[in-house]
Amino acid sequence: MNLGTIKRKDGRTIGPARWRELQGLLKLCNLCHYWSRKHQISMARGSTMALETTRPRLRKSKTQPQMSIFEIKAERIQQHSQQGLENNFYVF
Repeated sequence: MNLGTIKRKDGRTIGPARWRELQGLLKLCNLCHYWSRKHQISMARGSTMALETTRPRLRKSKTQPQMSIFEIKAERIQQHSQQGLENNFYVF
């Protein structure tokens, strides 16, 4: 965005210094929302990292024999179902 004045819907203008200040507040607000959501997830004993990178999953993948395509499909369907339940929990 250029650093000139910005025209609002009501006709008034916002100068570059105020615009930078507003952008900083918006970033802070988004960060607060992020940490609030992260706190809710941790309180429900959830995780915000990719499940495939957790220590137990990595250990299991190294010791477990290769799965067949049908086993992989069944596991992915189960994971998809679980993810849907988690999404519904946090959205509603």
